Amino acid sequence: MRFLKLKQMTFLELITALGNAKTIKTAFAFVLAFLAAHLMPVAHFIAGALFFLVVDFFTGWAAATKRGEKTESKKFRRTIEKFVFYSVAIISSVVLQDMFTKEMFPRLNLVYWIAGFICLTEFKSIIENIGSITGINLSEAIKHYLPNFKNKSNESN
Repeated sequence: MRFLKLKQMTFLELITALGNAKTIKTAFAFVLAFLAAHLMPVAHFIAGALFFLVVDFFTGWAAATKRGEKTESKKFRRTIEKFVFYSVAIISSVVLQDMFTKEMFPRLNLVYWIAGFICLTEFKSIIENIGSITGINLSEAIKHYLPNFKNKSNESN
C-alpha cells in the first residue's frame, strides 16, 4: 500500500487556506489539521513533562503524608496548572523556533532546551521528595558524584 507524502502546512499556507474555505466547518478542519501536524512532533516532549510531573506529584504527596501534612486540593490544582503552562512553554518554543530561529540558528533546538529544563526541574523535586520519604539525601549523593563524573569524562577526551 502506498502512502502519500504530505508536506507540513506553513502558517502562511494556513491563512491562505482559511481565506479559500467555503464553510466554517472546512476552516475549522484546516486549523485542526495545522495544529495536529505541528503538535505531533512535540507530543513526546509534552508526555515526558507529564511523566515527571505525575511522578513529582505522587512523591510529593507521599513525602507530605510522611511529614504528617494535610493534603489539600490546591496542590493538585497547582499540578494541573504546571502541566498546562509547561505544555504552553513547549509548544511556544516550537512555534518560536519554526518562525524565527530555523534560518538564523539552524542548530538551536529550543524545544529540547525548554523540555529538558522542565524535566530536570521536576526530577530535582522528585529527588528531594524521595529524600524526605526515605531519609536518604540523594541530591547530595548526586552532587558528590557529578564532579567525579565530569573529571572522568574530561580525562577521556
